[in-house]
This record gives sequence, structure tokens and C-alpha cells, in this order.
Amino acid sequence: MTGTRLEKPRMRALTALIALIMMITLTVQSFASYGTETEDDEVPEDFLSYIVLEQDSGQVLYTQNAYMIADPALLSKLMCAVVVMEYSADGKKILVTDSVTPKENSVSKDGKFKLYAGASYTVGNLLRALLLGGADNCARALAAYINPNTEYFVTVMNQTAAKLSMKDTYFTSPDGAYSTLSRTSVNDFAILYDYALKIPTVRNIIQSEFSHIWDNTAVFNLCSLPFSLKNTYGTSTAGGLFFRSGDDAPGTIAVNITLPQSVASDVPLKLILVVRDSVTDEELMTLTRSLIADSYAEFHKTRVYKAGEKIADCPVAGQTLDILAVTDFYMVVPSDTVPSAYIQSITYSFSDDGYNPGQGNSAGLRPPITERQELGTASLLLKDGSTFDVRIMAGNTIQTNNPGFNSFLNMVGNNKPLFIVIAVLLAVELYVATAVIISKIRKNREKKRLDRIRAKAQQN
Repeated sequence: MTGTRLEKPRMRALTALIALIMMITLTVQSFASYGTETEDDEVPEDFLSYIVLEQDSGQVLYTQNAYMIADPALLSKLMCAVVVMEYSADGKKILVTDSVTPKENSVSKDGKFKLYAGASYTVGNLLRALLLGGADNCARALAAYINPNTEYFVTVMNQTAAKLSMKDTYFTSPDGAYSTLSRTSVNDFAILYDYALKIPTVRNIIQSEFSHIWDNTAVFNLCSLPFSLKNTYGTSTAGGLFFRSGDDAPGTIAVNITLPQSVASDVPLKLILVVRDSVTDEELMTLTRSLIADSYAEFHKTRVYKAGEKIADCPVAGQTLDILAVTDFYMVVPSDTVPSAYIQSITYSFSDDGYNPGQGNSAGLRPPITERQELGTASLLLKDGSTFDVRIMAGNTIQTNNPGFNSFLNMVGNNKPLFIVIAVLLAVELYVATAVIISKIRKNREKKRLDRIRAKAQQN
């Protein structure tokens, strides 16, 4: 009995010891593998952050984690370039030929771009080094050229972000230096990238493959060359930016490309892509190429309304008013979708009094309304959740509350050539009738005059 009682505690202690050794071993292995990536490791799909949108329409085609907080280093440099090219002092804009003279020596973080105190550098070359080479010292030099007070320049950056409704973004430096307060998102990056492409100087730099800066230094656009976008899609408008702050930092890539016109498309797709993840550069490029290929295969851009085409009709004062599109309207739809079926609803905002009556209701409109008069906008809600405003105009005339009279006016408007001929004939008839009447009046007067002369002669 004694031996049995002693053996149970020994067995329990041995079991506990084995469990403790296993826990320690697993913990050590876990810490050893933390932060490393084996060949079999893959970044979880839900960690990737990207957005694909069509530039002209602004429609989002693909998106994932677009509002997740991202590293603003590349965005800071892009915003720095935008602020420089839009800044004006006393009505004078900054030119790419302007000379910048740094007050101290500096070298970029990667050691490739050196600036010397007292030397002269053009704004254009500093922008190329900044955007294509990620030269952080060039960002600081450009900011100092605008204003020696860095905080002033950063304030302008944040004001520009607010103007563009970049709600997830806050800048703390022109060069994107790390700060716990700075932040952005892929969605905001797409907003600024789209805006920057409208600035000719910035767009031309982004779409260049390489450029000579100074001291025989050639900076290569790492976004354009590995992609071979021009070779793949035969377009000359491909470009972009690429940035990785370190081996363990997430890479960010922004691309703009005009795809060839597909069979189903009325016009070519213009894509903007921003992709951010923590995988290798090659996988980052592969993902972006895949998103471009999927967009080209799955979507097409088509004209939904032509200028002057009827969108709808609305009742006004007991009559029917045709609502027409002022300009052509394009949207991007899935390849197997009828464009009209992709519109979920239409609401109207009439400029008559700013009243938004909703679909099919024209309570905001009152006579008189003349043909081709601009009425306001039609807001289209698409099935992908995006909304678009189309300027609208009247397709017919409603002058009064009398339907019969307005019908006559519309009949005249719809048959103008015929009524012009009738009006001319009536005018001729009126002229002839008037001439005949005047002629008769003159003859009567002449006859009366002669009669008076005869009567007087007979009296004498």
C-alpha cells in the first residue's frame, strides 16, 4: 500500500515536468520564428490593402482594406510635390526652372542623392529625385525654398489634404520621416494620386521611366520598368511610384495606366491602382499586374447617355417634361451587365429652388420652362454603391399651366421647319392682302377725288 501511494505523486510530478518542458520548447520555437518568413509562409489575404479605380469616372472596381492605416512616407513626398507646384507668393507660381540653393549639405536616406550648400539645383530636378528616387533631402530643400519654417509647409500639406477630403491622412513632415502621429490610407493615396495626375509637371515625372538629375546621376522609376506596362498593354501613358522604406517595411505602389479599348468598351479604361502589403517586391508587382488584368477582363467602359438623349420624363403642372442629358455620360460596368441595369436609382436636384424631389417627382419645377433650359442634375446611384451627377436640361417647352397651349407650343417646337414655311407663307399672304387693301383704298380715294372734280366742273 505504501509503495502504491508514493508512486502516484511521482507520476504526477513527472507528467507535470514533461508538460512544462513541452511548453517551454513551443514558446522558444514561437519566439525564434517570430518576424521571420519561410518559403512556405504567406501573408494572410485579409492583410493586403489595395484599391483600383477608374480615373475619369472615379468608380472603384476592386478594394480591400482601403481605409486601413498605412505608412505615409511615399504620400508625403507626393504631397510635397503637389504643394510646391500649386504654391504661389504674391501671385507668382513656382516654376520647374527656378533655382534652389540649399543652406547646408545633405544626403538622402539611401545615400544616392547629395545636395551641397551654396550649389544651385532646379525645382524640376529636385522633384524628379523626390518622386522617382524617394530623395527625402530634396523634399526638405523644396519645403525650405517655399518657407524656412517647416511647420508652415506641413500645415499647407494638411490643408490640401483636408481640401481633397483625405480624412485618414495627417502629415508631420514634407519628407515622410517616421512619426507616431503621421498616417494615411490606400483610399486617401488614390485621392491624392488622381489629383496629382492633373498637374502636368507631376504627371510627366510620374510617367517617365528615368531621368538624369545631377553629377551624372540617373534616377530610374522603379514602378515603370519592372512592370513593362508599355510592352504588355501597348500604352504610352503608364507610370507610377514605388516606395519601400526598409526590408521589413510594407511596400507601397501607385500606378496609372490607360488600357487598350476592349471590344465591349466605347472608350479605353483609365486605371489608378494603389497597393500596399508586406510581401516581397516581386509579389507586390505580381499582385498589381493581376489587378490590372482582372480589370481589363471583367469590366468595360461604356456610354450610357449621349448628349441630348432622354433620361426620364417628369410631370410638371399636369404635363410631361422630357429630361435630357446635357453631355455624354460614361460609366464602368461588369462585362456581362447591361449598362441600364447597373443603375439602381435616379434622383433629381432641380436648380429652380434647390429642392430634391426624389425619383419621378418634379415638385421642384414650375412653368415657364423652355426647351434646352438647364434644370440641375440627375444623381445616379449604381449597384456598386458609387454615385454620379449628370447635368440635365428640358427636352420640351412648358410655358404655362395650360396643357392645350403648351401642346401647341411643343408641336411648333417639334415641327419647326414646317411651321417656318407656314409662317413665311402666311407672311407673304398677309403682305399681299395688305398690298391689295392699300391699293383698293388708294383707288377709292382717287375715285372720290375725281368725282369731286367732275361735280365741281358741272356746277360751273
